Amino acid sequence: GNSTSDDDEDDGVNNHYEVPMSPTARMTRQRFSDIAWKENRTHYEKSSSRVGVEYQVDVLPVVGSHTVPEEEVLYDQVWDPEKAQKSGKIDFIDHRVKSSIKEPAYDMLHKRDYQLPGFFAEVSKAPPTDCSHWTAEERAKFRKLVFEKHEDMWQISEALGRPVRECVTYYLGKFKTSKDFRSLRRVMEKARDENPFKYPGEILCDKCGKGGKLVYCDSCDSHYHLTCQDPPLQEVPEGNDWKCNKCV
Repeated sequence: GNSTSDDDEDDGVNNHYEVPMSPTARMTRQRFSDIAWKENRTHYEKSSSRVGVEYQVDVLPVVGSHTVPEEEVLYDQVWDPEKAQKSGKIDFIDHRVKSSIKEPAYDMLHKRDYQLPGFFAEVSKAPPTDCSHWTAEERAKFRKLVFEKHEDMWQISEALGRPVRECVTYYLGKFKTSKDFRSLRRVMEKARDENPFKYPGEILCDKCGKGGKLVYCDSCDSHYHLTCQDPPLQEVPEGNDWKCNKCV
């Protein structure tokens, strides 16, 4: 049936959801190319802002200093400077632990109440936060997947067998500073220039290649401005069997 690629209101449930298709609506408002993509007849949101009463602040606290009762503290402490100072471990992590595993080392030492027996054996098993434990084969496969998957970290993570967190860390910390990243930019820019109407992530008019309010063809899955049809449409067609000029 007729469908809409409208920027529907975000229900704030998750960052990847399927937009339900309406049988009567067929208008598409202008949208940015980096926030949506389309597969078959379904439009997916790539990212979304969390808007609504469940996420917006509606009551502001009274201005001033406040002391939160200890029983109301809602966080997990990973380091206690006072205990570290008393036990002589305040600079221990900085001086004795490699930078790539310092983050988990703080938490491990804190959970051990700043006692060393068994600490080094435990921290040596912690995965480095800078992905320095990746093999050369994994790095080469990551480069290949970045090109194939158009930087989709969820797909890259699944294909590589590494957590999304590690893939994002490697991408931002290593890949983006490499020559491969500049090559990727050139490849994607060339693809956009060669195929501007159907480049992944964009919903554009199949005739003029521009965004805006578009009519959705029920036969060939194409989009058009009302004025890009011949003759131009005066209003959005009703029903669920409208066909564009190519399909008539």
